[in-house]
Amino acid sequence: MAFGDGSICHMTDSKIINSSIWHDDVLGRQEDAKRIITFLTRRVEERLAAKQSGSYVLNIDAGWGHGKTFFLTRLRQELEQQDYLVAYVNAWEDDHATDPLIPIVSAIDGLFRSKFKGKSSATTALKNIKASGAKIVSSGAKHLAIAAGKRWLGEEGLLELKTIAGASATEIAEATKTSFEKAVEIQTEALLEKFNESKNSIEVFRNSLGTLVRAQAEPRPVFILVDELDRCRPSYAIELLERTKHLFSIDRVIFVFATDTGQLQHAIAAVYGAKFDGARYLLRFFDRTYAFAAPSLEQFCSQLFTRFPLPEEIMSSPPKDDHAAFFIAAATSFRSKGSELSLRCVEQSYDILRNILTLWPFKAKAELIYLLPLIFSFQQRDLELFELISERNSDALSKVYPTRGKGKLSFHRRTSYDPIKPQLADLNEVLKEFVSTTRQSLPSLFRGNSTRDGLTYWVWMRFQDEYQREHSMTHRHGQEPHSVIFEYPNLVRGAGRLSKASFEETD
Repeated sequence: MAFGDGSICHMTDSKIINSSIWHDDVLGRQEDAKRIITFLTRRVEERLAAKQSGSYVLNIDAGWGHGKTFFLTRLRQELEQQDYLVAYVNAWEDDHATDPLIPIVSAIDGLFRSKFKGKSSATTALKNIKASGAKIVSSGAKHLAIAAGKRWLGEEGLLELKTIAGASATEIAEATKTSFEKAVEIQTEALLEKFNESKNSIEVFRNSLGTLVRAQAEPRPVFILVDELDRCRPSYAIELLERTKHLFSIDRVIFVFATDTGQLQHAIAAVYGAKFDGARYLLRFFDRTYAFAAPSLEQFCSQLFTRFPLPEEIMSSPPKDDHAAFFIAAATSFRSKGSELSLRCVEQSYDILRNILTLWPFKAKAELIYLLPLIFSFQQRDLELFELISERNSDALSKVYPTRGKGKLSFHRRTSYDPIKPQLADLNEVLKEFVSTTRQSLPSLFRGNSTRDGLTYWVWMRFQDEYQREHSMTHRHGQEPHSVIFEYPNLVRGAGRLSKASFEETD
């Protein structure tokens, strides 16, 4: 594989990937791990052989929903499995720290403390890292700002002092000027002292960390993985990058950032101004960027079902209750105002479904054939389509799924072993058949037992199941119940208010 500099990443040894670590990898990130580990370890050795810096910083650029955190956590396990030393930092969780160096030093301390427990040289190096790190952090503390002192030389400040001290403006100005000049002189000396102290501390920090890296039995890289940088406060994100550049240029120390690089550029622009070239700025910090391929909708949906499992037992989907497959087919085929669902829209729709199932008030199962188009149209803020589906409008139902997605669904007459040839029906046909049946009361569906085709039989069985679960197949005279799906629109509205897909939102 070619990286940005034209170098070629060779495939690595078979031992590099532990399949058990990647058992739930639905986005194919295992292959990315192969390339990245091989590239980084070999590139560092190439640079050292060429008498160049043996440090490296890789940025993994992946958009929302592309599995950055999943990848970094599995990459960490994979590297540890191969006996590499790995420190992991979640920048967003730690951005409450006054200085981003603090959580990084903490992660390094925990890593080497467990690795070299009992070794005096390592203990000394760790102490030096923490001590020098503390000095570096303290040197960045805010000092008395000269500009702030000038306020007392202005007309407004002089008037305030005159009121407080009862002196004239001229007297106050002369006294303040003398004191201010002395303060500036003292402050300048203090700043120079702090600067020199910080410079020495940086040298001690680098030397001590280099000592720990070299203390390994064989020369191997040390990895520091940083996640969620693009979610941090802009100032914190910038300072973390600055710290990485100035403090960690150490042979065989490899940083791997996982960012939505576009969002990170916006964060930088928020600090330096909208016209600031954030992309060029980031080139100062990253040696290379590796871009993840965007997952397909099928991969993304599979990831959602894996990461956030749904209560399978309270759902029903045609034809054989394969809920993930049906969700994928429906999400792939649905259109709102001619537009397909983006990955973010799919995730928000899935979130609404999760909310509904958490709030589920019925004994009957949730029928995804009718529930999903309501959810999709609600998430898309397509109020007109949502209302037409709610009203079970035949014309609207025939246009919900303009593409066939995964193809037609296969319905058998009674069982999968039925000798009668199965009936094939697309999503719109299934939806229309299901909804049209709700115009009858539940008991009336079971009067008579005429021969039914596969699709009609499946629908009939679904309402029989509801009648049994909700009413035990009985009811009071003159009070024939209808299906609970009449309540679905209200369920979607209520559950949608718990998500970012509510109609009331404008952003």
